[in-house]
Amino acid sequence: MLLAENVIGRGGCGDVYRATLADGSAVAVKSFHRGSEAAFYTEMEFGAAVRHPNIVQLLGYSVRRQPNRW
Repeated sequence: MLLAENVIGRGGCGDVYRATLADGSAVAVKSFHRGSEAAFYTEMEFGAAVRHPNIVQLLGYSVRRQPNRW
């Protein structure tokens, strides 16, 4: 669950949360909730291509549409 106390950043398309996977791996999860869907995909493409010591590596992303959420 993405909780307010786990927010570690805010971006143009949504908040970034600290989370832990079932295997104990620490990850950052970005939840899209504002802006355009096209901007979100552009951000994911950029994240997949960039390599920098201050930016975490994009391992993947998932899109789950929820009616009436936006």
